[in-house]
Amino acid sequence: MAQEWTETALFIHGIMLDQDPGPHDSAYDGLFDLIQKALKKKGKPLLDPAPIKVEWGWNSGQSSESDRFLSDAERRIAARVDEVEQTIQDFSVLRPVHILARQIMIYGFGDLFYYVSKDGERAVRRQVFQTLCNQITEKQSRYKTRLSLTLVAHSAGTIIAHDLLYHLFRASKSSEGGKPVQQVRELVRNGQLRVRKLYTMGSPITPMSIRSEALIKKLMNNQKLNPKDLGLRDSDGLTNPRWVNFWDRDDIAAFPVEFLYNNENKVIEDKYLDLGDVFPPCHSKYWTSAELARYIAETF
Repeated sequence: MAQEWTETALFIHGIMLDQDPGPHDSAYDGLFDLIQKALKKKGKPLLDPAPIKVEWGWNSGQSSESDRFLSDAERRIAARVDEVEQTIQDFSVLRPVHILARQIMIYGFGDLFYYVSKDGERAVRRQVFQTLCNQITEKQSRYKTRLSLTLVAHSAGTIIAHDLLYHLFRASKSSEGGKPVQQVRELVRNGQLRVRKLYTMGSPITPMSIRSEALIKKLMNNQKLNPKDLGLRDSDGLTNPRWVNFWDRDDIAAFPVEFLYNNENKVIEDKYLDLGDVFPPCHSKYWTSAELARYIAETF
């Protein structure tokens, strides 16, 4: 008799617009509670009460990698820029908007700039991949069941989640993340781990699809990316959509993703939400959206 699946949520935060970021437990726990309530209301089985979580980009104590200095570096740059701006005597009615945009560029998109750099990508992947994979193997060993992951990722965290799944499920070998990743790849090979659902929120995956020569060539040759490389496989016997991408057109960091992938079986769905008309507030509202939680429960 095959082991049962333990349905486990896994959370990855993204762009940190706060000048002094701290633990994301309140955001993680708040959305997790909304999802559990929505699942219960629909009469569906609940997720395991202990979700898997990660912190990155600030000195959380989880990492010895250079990514722990990211938020401090952004804060120092912003302070120096502000000092210089104060010396410029040039009036404009749009000046407050421009100042805000420059702050968003530093505190928000700075995280993306860091991740797509060679050194930043290596540091973040090493930290996040190892932290998450250690939690996955520990939970599988403790529960003695097969693990079924539902990933919930926001903003730049969606790119990390995408890359993590690619390195866990692609056919070719991966050296990313060292031993913890290899241990989880072994669970995949032994049928002990699967991806049930991937939920992305406010995702910049689409513009990041031109971050490598191989991806650019695929786009120019009208080749679609394969969701099977992310573990979204027909053989799992799970219902579609397997990947729901939540986005709001007023969230300038959010993009639709369906058209990038081979999506004949509707494995991927772009789900539009109206979370407000102002960026950046609308970029953070996914975490508290009851509508989003209800749709997760509906598609779970």
